[in-house]
Amino acid sequence: MEGVASKGSGSQETSKTLEVLLLENNRSLQSENATLCITNSDPVPALDLGQQLQLKVQHMQDIETENQKLRDTLEEYNKEFTEVKNQEVTEKKSTK
Repeated sequence: MEGVASKGSGSQETSKTLEVLLLENNRSLQSENATLCITNSDPVPALDLGQQLQLKVQHMQDIETENQKLRDTLEEYNKEFTEVKNQEVTEKKSTK
């Protein structure tokens, strides 16, 4: 019985091995096809988009830098204004 089972299992193993090889070959061909599709596509639109995005990011960084400078300046003005107000209050108290 073992001999019969081994003959049958050997045949099944061979067909499974062929099936696995065919599946692997199919996957390989699909992978190559996808790579060729990507490789053969025109890179100019993607590069243009990348350049546009870089310019937008640079512009946003410039705006953020300017915004921070304006916030710092406003904070300084507010401190000066508070000091002047305090001086006025002190002067008014001392003149009375």
